[in-house]
Amino acid sequence: MKATLNNLVGVKGLSAMTMGELCQTLPLHEAVLKKCELLDHTQFRDQHLEKTVRLMVEIVRATMSGSYTKVSVLAFAHILSALDYFLLLHDRVPDTQVRGFVDDCEELTRVFHRYKTEIDEFKKWKLRSLKNG
Repeated sequence: MKATLNNLVGVKGLSAMTMGELCQTLPLHEAVLKKCELLDHTQFRDQHLEKTVRLMVEIVRATMSGSYTKVSVLAFAHILSALDYFLLLHDRVPDTQVRGFVDDCEELTRVFHRYKTEIDEFKKWKLRSLKNG
């Protein structure tokens, strides 16, 4: 099964992606970027949502590449689930409606807070990696 952007964003979410494609991480990254285009970047909530989504994609990318191995399997699964929710257009509140991203923001925030310690550890690791070049 080859993940297409149209299937990933809106229609099927991550169910359209194989593990092999997830390991490449580019299809996920492209899908998230495409979905972020729908956000209203003048709104703080949408800016926060995009920042959170991008951080979660970075965690997936670093984990799948093997460069970061400290995230728990449960946190990783919930991060993927939250990203899947973000990619779907027709969730609790369809993203095409006014305030359609509110539920996406709630879902991502819930996962972010639940795994805050692990996410903070990832951010520290990333900073150290950037400093060590």
